[in-house]
This record gives sequence, structure tokens and C-alpha cells, in this order.
Amino acid sequence: MVGKHWDFRDKHLQRRRLMRTVITLAIGFWLGRQIYIKYDKQTALKKEEKIKNRLKSFLEDNGLTKSEVKETTEEIIGI
Repeated sequence: MVGKHWDFRDKHLQRRRLMRTVITLAIGFWLGRQIYIKYDKQTALKKEEKIKNRLKSFLEDNGLTKSEVKETTEEIIGI
């Protein structure tokens, strides 16, 4: 009878360790994903800003006024 009690306790402790491990891995995965999403968003914003600046510079080089450049850029990019 004593052996069965210890066997049950060992299995219970193993399940608890496994659950802790799974929960820890899930939290780590979630945090990593959040960091990646933030980084990806920042990268996309930087690329968008570069494109916007290149478009403005192109339009200015082709003789448009500042107000026309702003209006055209907003139409094209949708800002």
C-alpha cells in the first residue's frame, strides 16, 4: 500500500513539472512573438518613411510645389 502512494505522488509531481515546463515555454514563445511583432512594425514604418521621402523628393525634382507634393503624396500613400 505504501508503494502505491509514492508511485501516485511521483506521477503527480511529474505532471506538475511537465505543466510548469509547458507554461514556461508558452510564455516564452508569446513574449518572443510580441517582441518580433514590435520589431516588424518598426521596420515597416521605417521603410514606409523612406518611400514617402523618396516620393516627395521625386515630385519636388519634377517641379511640383510643396502643397502639390503633400497632396499627391497623401493620395498615393494614403496617409
